[in-house]
Amino acid sequence: MAITPDGGRFTGTISGQGMSNSIEGTPIDSQIAWAIHLTTPMKLTMEFSGTISGDTMKGDVKAGMMGRFKFSGNRA
Repeated sequence: MAITPDGGRFTGTISGQGMSNSIEGTPIDSQIAWAIHLTTPMKLTMEFSGTISGDTMKGDVKAGMMGRFKFSGNRA
């Protein structure tokens, strides 16, 4: 995942397993949220929400009918 500040918003790309999806969102203080609309291997909207603290980001993702999952990441 690569995020680039763009004024008061952010844009970026999430890549992996032969796929690449663009993202965009608006951070509010330490909160961040974005959605990814997948079409391959199936149609699925993944809604991410979380917090940023220093170089760490964590939260959860709602993956349609598959439920909710935790995610975390560190600045590379």
